Amino acid sequence: MLMGFLVCVGGGLGLSDLVVFLQHTVIPLQHLVSFGLNLVSRSFEFQADAFAKKLGYGSALRGGLV
Repeated sequence: MLMGFLVCVGGGLGLSDLVVFLQHTVIPLQHLVSFGLNLVSRSFEFQADAFAKKLGYGSALRGGLV
């Protein structure tokens, strides 16, 4: 739609247009990827805590959090 508008008014796509386009498309994708990586990281953290508890370090983990 933006490209059609610029062609109708006789303008072309410049570097600033590309930057604006990338900001509006890449930044939301970056937030989604960041959220997904955060979920994976939390999952690994819970798995590590469960493994440490299984090995008998549950009280040491609890003491480290306080």
